[in-house]
Amino acid sequence: GAILDERVFHNDYVNLAHSIGAFLYDDLLAIVSLRYQRIHILQIRDSGDLVDVRAIGEFCREDDELFLNFNSQVLVNHVGNGFHHSMPELETSFMSGIKQRLLSFIFRGIWNEETDQTMRVQCLKKKFYFHFQDYIDLIIWKVQFLDRHHLLIKFGSVDGGVSRNADSHPSFFAVYNMETTEIVAFYQNSADELYFLFELFSDHF
Repeated sequence: GAILDERVFHNDYVNLAHSIGAFLYDDLLAIVSLRYQRIHILQIRDSGDLVDVRAIGEFCREDDELFLNFNSQVLVNHVGNGFHHSMPELETSFMSGIKQRLLSFIFRGIWNEETDQTMRVQCLKKKFYFHFQDYIDLIIWKVQFLDRHHLLIKFGSVDGGVSRNADSHPSFFAVYNMETTEIVAFYQNSADELYFLFELFSDHF
């Protein structure tokens, strides 16, 4: 055979054992950067060329980075004009786009469980805020396509991400719509709904 194209990920870590870090669906290839927590979506053309489709991680939409850079520049200008007395650390003050969407989905799901305001607050304290740091610490372990628009993303702890036996660590699964950039489902690894999803898309697991 002949090498028609290649991608090099500098200073990165992609776990290729058991295809954990790469998944192929039709002409689409998903590669998980463990170090940078980024999902690279590539398309394989008939010519063999690899075309970058999108990168999901820090940003979810193509113009997210442009939007943030523009607004940070506006903030810098305001600081220079004396509108603000302190300048936040822009590079460290934001969670990644995919993590923000995940937290938002979890929050809304718990919020909608209760209609009574008092019970809703108690439920949020117990199910969301108590586990908030655990959710923040989740990293992307693995990703695979359910179809051309949806990804099944496996999240877990940092220890599990570099372990040879990740199955022994608690994990969560999220269904992500690449077109709308929304999390549409979130499961613990023992959820009944996840088993149903497995049956429905068993050919892709």
